Amino acid sequence: MSKPQNILVPNDFSETSNKALAYALVLAKPFGATIHALHVVPDPHAEAWSIEATGMNLGGLLDAWQADAARRLDELTFGDIPHTC
Repeated sequence: MSKPQNILVPNDFSETSNKALAYALVLAKPFGATIHALHVVPDPHAEAWSIEATGMNLGGLLDAWQADAARRLDELTFGDIPHTC
């Protein structure tokens, strides 16, 4: 059996996602695997029917969501495990 080299950890910033990340870190360490943390930012244009009623700028909303996701991914702790976000 081959050892894992990469472990993808989707994260919605919930407590459950944090537990999944902790488990992935334990799994990655003995194999020297790299953790790839992923958060999918929703497309506000797909939700435009509900957002347009608020008068929000969709481009600005997407930028804000992406910036928030990047900040929150940067706050995750990986210790000495190689990782990408």
